[in-house]
Amino acid sequence: MKITIPVSQSDASRLPLLVDVLLHHGNLGNHNITLYPTAAVATAAEEAAARLRTVCYDVTVHTLANFEGGWPKAPNAHWASVATHLHHSLNQHPWLWLEVDAVPMDANWANKLQQEYNACGKPLLGPVRQTVYRRENGEVYHIEGDNMMLGVAVYPNWLLNFQELAPLMRDFIKLPEQSPDQPFDVYLRWVFSRLGWAHTDAIQHCWRSTVYRREVYDLTYLDDKDAKSLCSGEPLIIHGCKDDSLYNLILNPAKTPIAPPVLAEDAPIVPIVPQQQLAEKIIEAADAAVETQPAQPLPAVPQQPLSRFLLGPVTPEEEAAWPCTKQRFEEWLGTHSKAVRLRAMLEQLGFDKMDTARRAIGHWGYEAPVPATFIRRKK
Repeated sequence: MKITIPVSQSDASRLPLLVDVLLHHGNLGNHNITLYPTAAVATAAEEAAARLRTVCYDVTVHTLANFEGGWPKAPNAHWASVATHLHHSLNQHPWLWLEVDAVPMDANWANKLQQEYNACGKPLLGPVRQTVYRRENGEVYHIEGDNMMLGVAVYPNWLLNFQELAPLMRDFIKLPEQSPDQPFDVYLRWVFSRLGWAHTDAIQHCWRSTVYRREVYDLTYLDDKDAKSLCSGEPLIIHGCKDDSLYNLILNPAKTPIAPPVLAEDAPIVPIVPQQQLAEKIIEAADAAVETQPAQPLPAVPQQPLSRFLLGPVTPEEEAAWPCTKQRFEEWLGTHSKAVRLRAMLEQLGFDKMDTARRAIGHWGYEAPVPATFIRRKK
């Protein structure tokens, strides 16, 4: 799984805390990480990447432009830019959009989330809930059948091949006054629904939450109205913490205040089971569950690409059939400007098909795509 971490000027101050948590958990050797900072915070992202390389072999940084328009337009453009870069860099892994205020809670969180994604049978995995609407007086209401998947989620590597998504993605890179004023997970909810999502409790969305505490076996926090709320189950990721309390709960559990248990007067007395007997019962129950649970095959990857250049590795026979060699391509790149190379590439190098040219460029490592509007087919 590819873990993508967007970083902007508004949340860069909390990036070191997220890195501390990732270093604390470790277990990222089977995954790779790419940080996507805006230009204003590129240095902070490079420093974070250097630290993360101690627990993950493959950590890279790809700097993006500074996005304007504030929330939600700037974050929308950030998400769309990351999705587009992954598409054009021929990423082969499902990718997790992990915002800086999304805190991993389990030492084996990434492996568990990858396993759940492999078994879910859907292209998208994230927390699904009813879309929230507000009347002019601030009252919240919902519409039956109108659901959304929150943005901190796992996406397939072929996301931008879904035909319905392409025209809506262009809306996010327009000028701020022309781009949508809804968050991308709301704006794209109907397309994501048709693409196919699976709900998970492993990612919990606690919007603008603060003051996280462990109370015996429960994890509580204050919501955006300063009301006490309870995290359900044992989430792998909690998104929305706006202070340092959740990070500190993981990094310094001994310093986190623990509230005493409150027992009802008529609570029944449960006999204590000896530790050895309890362990044996747990093992027996686990063995029985494994024996009775049928094996679940991994879901097949949907075959709906728009272009052949994304399919599979390049074969030696295919490379030998291309009009020009890699050496000639590199020499030609060094003598032309970007604008000229985009417009003249196919004609100059002998390509007459867009798919073949893009596949060759992707194989040789040239990142810039060839826009369809620049293609001039040879007669």
